[in-house]
Amino acid sequence: MPKSWHFVSHGEMWVPMPGDAACVWLSDTHEQVNLLVVESGENAALCLLAQPCVVIAGRAMQLGDAIKIMNDRLKPQVNVDSFSLEQAV
Repeated sequence: MPKSWHFVSHGEMWVPMPGDAACVWLSDTHEQVNLLVVESGENAALCLLAQPCVVIAGRAMQLGDAIKIMNDRLKPQVNVDSFSLEQAV
């Protein structure tokens, strides 16, 4: 089940493709979270955390951890060049 209640809804539906860089904002702190889409569906996407760590609802997530998020929470990542993804391999 998607964990989308932790993220801000944008009211726009973006359907990402596998390999897309995406971002979401935490609903409680408005912190931006960077993600890599690995599987995309009509309404939700399975993503991997693409940053060293983040705490979501008291749960610490680390680089590469998976989370499923509704597409209306996802936004395309605009500064993909700033990622250092070789650390994820």
